[in-house]
Amino acid sequence: MTSTTTLSLLVSLLVLQALLSVPVVGFGEIPVMKTERCLLKSYPDGPLSPDNFEFDSKELTNEEDLPQDAIVVELKHVSVDPYMRTRFKPGMGYIMPGFELGKPIESACVAQVVASKNDKYKVGSLITGMMPWETTQVVKEPSFQPLPQLDGIPSSYFLGILGLTGLSAYLPFKHYAKDFLKAKEKPVVFVSGSAGAVGSVFAQLCKSIGCTVYGSAGTGDKIALCKSSLGCDDAFNYKDGIAAGLDGVLKDQTIDLYFDNVGGEMLDEVLVRMSMGGKIICCGSISGYETKDEDLYGVQNLFCVTTKRLQMQGFLLGQWGDELPQASQELGEMLAAKDIVAQETVLKGFDKVVEGLIGLFKGSNTGKMIITV
Repeated sequence: MTSTTTLSLLVSLLVLQALLSVPVVGFGEIPVMKTERCLLKSYPDGPLSPDNFEFDSKELTNEEDLPQDAIVVELKHVSVDPYMRTRFKPGMGYIMPGFELGKPIESACVAQVVASKNDKYKVGSLITGMMPWETTQVVKEPSFQPLPQLDGIPSSYFLGILGLTGLSAYLPFKHYAKDFLKAKEKPVVFVSGSAGAVGSVFAQLCKSIGCTVYGSAGTGDKIALCKSSLGCDDAFNYKDGIAAGLDGVLKDQTIDLYFDNVGGEMLDEVLVRMSMGGKIICCGSISGYETKDEDLYGVQNLFCVTTKRLQMQGFLLGQWGDELPQASQELGEMLAAKDIVAQETVLKGFDKVVEGLIGLFKGSNTGKMIITV
């Protein structure tokens, strides 16, 4: 099996596991080991706050031996993603079950084996999966997958451009955007959140087929990066005014395809600037994730969907389950060929996981937000 095929299968399994929220199974603790944990202390009433979380530590003092075929791992990288915000409530979230009070937060992680009773996993090897925020833990298959160590590919990329993030840009581009845009003479694309983890990849993909690409972000540095490295011909700071920003980059143009990571007022203003027969791909609505239901922005220009004969298309990665291996291979080849670049914001230390998650909703990240433990 080639390294590319291994990578494809790995990403496929990780995506499906994330969508199904497969838990890590505990099998007893290891003597004289200690783990640091990040737990949900309370559900937020409004924006996430450090007060909603608590850190604790406990010794893994069970005298039982490590179960056969289990391994002990230490977290290496932790992913934080906007969808996680929808899990900070009891019951079922939009996609996955809510986090439980008093239990660790979980997300996609990369971990390193430190003890093993499984011949397939040697000490020092890497794994990935949906894992609780515990620095040391006992896991057993099938709650994780082995991670190939490829030359020149940082292991954190498997949580970003080669993981859920990259596929969330690549698959809708492949299915909903590529042919639609290629059929147009001079297609114009607008990507909100174009300096973010998903938007930055989607913008580059559109640029790779010759589109004129415009973006938006929240700082001058991000705007500069969008234009220099992330595929945008021009971009604007939405904090200076959305309508004025759109008009400033578009001038007399209209938008053929909008990749929406933001929702809210941005979507409202884009609707009236869409081309006849244009398309909107709905990836996320981060502008509303921290807002109470009664305070959500009410989009007023949906009549444009009718009058401009627009298509609005949502998606979830699980709908392309059979295609994930091939899609990840194609994305990896583009990365290797330098047709696209990866962008990361890395915080160091397990104590930064809450800061990293909250920072997503304050625009603290450029590209993928990763916490390196």
